Amino acid sequence: MLPKKACDLMVNEVNRAVRLTSKTVEYVHFKVPRKSGNFQADLYPPTRSDEPAMKFADYASGQNLEPLKYELRPDATQV
Repeated sequence: MLPKKACDLMVNEVNRAVRLTSKTVEYVHFKVPRKSGNFQADLYPPTRSDEPAMKFADYASGQNLEPLKYELRPDATQV
């Protein structure tokens, strides 16, 4: 499976995977059928960001923070 950021948001793709065969590498697309070709916000809840929420020293001292979230939108920003 590829990261959620690799999905094509404008065609309602909710996941993408790579299938390896003995001779080829193929992408497998998981799409939700919708009549509108526009961005559908209800399909894409905030997902975990690639950025860490805290430094290791903070974690080692006992702090506990929620992971950073990333909005999957065409104009995506950190939440």
